[in-house]
Amino acid sequence: QKALQELLGAGAPPAPLLKAQGEEEKEDGKQLKEALQQRNEEIQEALQAGEAVSSIEARLRPKTFVFNFHDGIAGAAQPEKMKKQLEDLRDIVTFILHTAKSPHDQAVVRIGSPGGRVTDYGFAAAQLLRLRSKGLTLTACVDKVAASGGYMMACAANSVVATPFSLVGSIGVLTSTPNFSKVLKRHEIDWIQITAGKWKRTVDPLSEITEEQRAKAQEDVQAVHEAFKGMVQQQRNSLDVDEVATGEVFLGAEAMQRGLVDRLATSDEVLEEFMKLSDVIQVSIAPKKKGPLRELLEGRVEAAEGAVASLWQRFTGSSAVLESSDPKIN
Repeated sequence: QKALQELLGAGAPPAPLLKAQGEEEKEDGKQLKEALQQRNEEIQEALQAGEAVSSIEARLRPKTFVFNFHDGIAGAAQPEKMKKQLEDLRDIVTFILHTAKSPHDQAVVRIGSPGGRVTDYGFAAAQLLRLRSKGLTLTACVDKVAASGGYMMACAANSVVATPFSLVGSIGVLTSTPNFSKVLKRHEIDWIQITAGKWKRTVDPLSEITEEQRAKAQEDVQAVHEAFKGMVQQQRNSLDVDEVATGEVFLGAEAMQRGLVDRLATSDEVLEEFMKLSDVIQVSIAPKKKGPLRELLEGRVEAAEGAVASLWQRFTGSSAVLESSDPKIN
């Protein structure tokens, strides 16, 4: 009632609002009472079955599952490393969903990322949303960087916590490619490319770009940006997205003022608080055991594949990325 008075002015809130508020509080109280009754029945059944009190307390105590998503601060992860990161993230989320039993269980993800490819970070954000869709409260902690695709992941959480000097935001999209058409023309080399579909290829590194192709490429990048903005707006509906979706990176303190962050703190402080009320469990994927020869061979193959994929992507500009190019991050 006090909050309503502050919102509406000094006068008393309208009767319909007070009635609705009273009904909501009554329903909340009813649900709490039912939950407590159910918990008491579970405890009584366990005691009658001979279970020790310490065992019951350990089983019923809420759990906070903690996991990391760090793909490197100096730049986006290499393709083979990002593939492994995404596979681990999917498996971690699946494990948490199968392990969390209490409605009071929750999860914390510690994010450190300047962003990367649209498809990678769209998938990563979708994995985090799986937790929320099943009713788990998710907190995203940013100790250093959550920019562009990294922020796409962070905004999927119920709340975002960042340190004052962390780098947050960069809600934008970029794509780039070198163009060698003038070099080929100078050496009288023809580049022949055959496609089916008018826009199978918009910008090509070896062909001279037309204004129509440039406009289409800009349209494609803008479409991804609008989708990015739409997701941020959906998850943080009180945010003025147009004001912050300029591609700029903000310090954590300013990001909170602009509505991108809910609170300023380190992930350590957040976990210390959760430890008082729950068991904090670190979740990670153990590396597979391999023989030295196999590990060496697989490492070289993955490095070669990653180098080729990275070179081809940079050479062709074949995909848009949600990656911050702000010099403050590097």
